[in-house]
Amino acid sequence: DNVEWLHQLSDRDCDGVIMCPEPGDVHHLVSNWKVRERWLPKTIIALPPFVPGRDISHWNHAIRQLRENGVSQWMCGHAGQKYLAFDRRDTVFAGPEIWCMNRATQAALAKQGFSRFSYSTEDDILNLKGAVSPDSFFMLFALVPLFVSRIPPATSQDVSFTDARGNRFFLFKRNRLFYLVGAQPFCLAHRRDALHELGLRNFVLDFSFCLPRSRYLKSILGLYREKRKMDGSTLFNFKSGLK
Repeated sequence: DNVEWLHQLSDRDCDGVIMCPEPGDVHHLVSNWKVRERWLPKTIIALPPFVPGRDISHWNHAIRQLRENGVSQWMCGHAGQKYLAFDRRDTVFAGPEIWCMNRATQAALAKQGFSRFSYSTEDDILNLKGAVSPDSFFMLFALVPLFVSRIPPATSQDVSFTDARGNRFFLFKRNRLFYLVGAQPFCLAHRRDALHELGLRNFVLDFSFCLPRSRYLKSILGLYREKRKMDGSTLFNFKSGLK
């Protein structure tokens, strides 16, 4: 969610990038030579989970501008976004905000023209085993939003707060939406082999809501490559089950 990550990453670090730009980021993406030539041809541009009607023309313009500079892959945050100004030759994916918890939903998204769907970070291993598909993205690391709101919550962005159990949370604003994000990272890097054996192939490390720091990037990539458990991380429902 921050263009600075593109200056931290190396071509050897990943097969591609999913970028959720702010309105002001599009100019940087197409005007910076390094970003345009190195990253845009293998970048998936992700749209926010809600685009109000007054912003549709803006996003259609941004889509055309990015396509002219090498982007041909897009990720929708809402099923209705499939009907924005994408070219018929473009590849369009369903993002994690479009809940896909069973094979019926997978089939419905494929029928709508989505090339891949995204598993939810709230899924569990038993449900996952019953609906494994190679046409998917699977999150191995993320700071997970607990809710997204158009209405500003009654707290400041630069203040952390806790719930009754002592869990810490932060507030972020992105694309005029407010995200309440848990401070405890979700991480399944140590389960990568088992997930690969199930048939999953497209793993995602999501650095949204993280400050762009090369040391932090290297530490998470190290966890991925070495398949190590991250200290202080959570599995969410992966083992405890959906409730």
